[in-house]
Amino acid sequence: MVILDRTPAAALGATSSSPLRRSSPRVPLEAASLPSDPILPYLRSISSAMDKLGTGPQCDTSALDLLKCYLTECIKKYGDEYQYSTDSRLLKIWILYADVTEAFPKVYKQLEEKRLFLEHALLYESYALYLCAQGELQEADKVYAIGICRKAEPLDHLKETHLTFLKHLEHLVEEADVDAQPNPSKKQKNEPSVVDPWSVSTRNTLLDTINSDLRKFAGYHKSNKVYYGKVALTSSLNILRNKVIELGGRKYQIKGSTGTGAFAKVYKATVDGNAEEIVALKIQNPPFPWEFYMYRQLDMRISEVERPSFGYAYDVHIFSDVSVLVCDYLPYGTLLVITIKNSYRNQLYQNYFRVLIIYVREYGLCLVDWGRGIDLNLFRTGTEFHGDCGTSGFSCVEMKENRNWTYQVDTYGLCVIVHMMLHGAQMSVEKVPRAGGGYEYQPKLSFKRYWNVELWRKLFSTLLNAPSNGSDVAALRSLRASFREHMCSNRQLVGKLNQQLAKQKASLCSS
Repeated sequence: MVILDRTPAAALGATSSSPLRRSSPRVPLEAASLPSDPILPYLRSISSAMDKLGTGPQCDTSALDLLKCYLTECIKKYGDEYQYSTDSRLLKIWILYADVTEAFPKVYKQLEEKRLFLEHALLYESYALYLCAQGELQEADKVYAIGICRKAEPLDHLKETHLTFLKHLEHLVEEADVDAQPNPSKKQKNEPSVVDPWSVSTRNTLLDTINSDLRKFAGYHKSNKVYYGKVALTSSLNILRNKVIELGGRKYQIKGSTGTGAFAKVYKATVDGNAEEIVALKIQNPPFPWEFYMYRQLDMRISEVERPSFGYAYDVHIFSDVSVLVCDYLPYGTLLVITIKNSYRNQLYQNYFRVLIIYVREYGLCLVDWGRGIDLNLFRTGTEFHGDCGTSGFSCVEMKENRNWTYQVDTYGLCVIVHMMLHGAQMSVEKVPRAGGGYEYQPKLSFKRYWNVELWRKLFSTLLNAPSNGSDVAALRSLRASFREHMCSNRQLVGKLNQQLAKQKASLCSS
């Protein structure tokens, strides 16, 4: 389970009564000069009327009436003309029309129904700005999310604008919290909100919160009926093997099981009879759409370069009795399986961590299984968590001691991965005396003499014994710098690393 961090973001645009008029670019006269361009006269007339319009108290009402007339006539004649269905100039006319008529919600709904300009980021950005000016900030956030989910172009610009919006929104929420609690005592100021993120009540509240957003995400399919197939999806593998499951017009033939966890079963399946197209079907009873929501948040918040390292979900099919998540099939198996297999083949323990870190960069070791993930955007700033994840081997120290926690759930997970790479086994921890008095947690298995023991001990000591529930960024950066310094201190280490990396690639590809 991984905490999905609060997205950094930034200021909303100014909140004047007409944000789009300021941001809508004028259409240059030379934008389209062909005789076969019937909206060109309208573009010229609209541009001329806007030049005469003025702003504020100086606004020319006759020019405004004329502008409305030109826009209305152009929309009526060419608003859904196929010739202009992908022409950004017509989209700008639609936006300007929505602005001057003060009917943006109606216009946005029309464009959605006509399926026009849904791939243009400008549509979502403009409507979100309008909603911000109206004070409808939650609706504005949803509009940004829909545009990003639809991969509207330019996507990077839309994501950046959304992040800017979220940062300012978070600032507004913090200010509102302060205003709502006049003259709080010092104790009240320092007292965090504590939540069990996996309790039934919290889970139900979060699902209610995201329900309207889920329906707008691409790949979301919901039915109020039970699964209609001939074979129950909760059947055993022996019954399901080679059976064809029809979902959303596609046929998935189950070929085997890739794993069974505490909350779901995962199967390998081919798609539409194509043996080259393989996916994983994650079947869960009762139905649980949370993981699909988390994957869509990753789509919106993670950069395109880093996105492949977090797995993909293509569709989710929700029935009244079961849910099926269609996601990436990863053929190499889990890190534990690969680690054990290669430790026998190559005996690379002493440099295993460094080898796999480089391997991750080149081939993209994926972090998957987001069903127990936490989206901090759904909680108040400063919230701390209490409760056990219920996943064997990943309960952090704070969970074991019944204390509150935040990022420790992730840093503990990082320690589990490093331990697995070093020892080829899952991690168990114990309290040991600390130099200078007191105790700290360390892995039970000791480090090999020929490892850089101090480097590894510092990593586990830092990550397993967080001094507070604050940010762990500074500690992680410091650890990363110390490992980089060690690697760069000896040229032979880099050469040996390259040799072992080549062996690692060959071993994994042949497995």
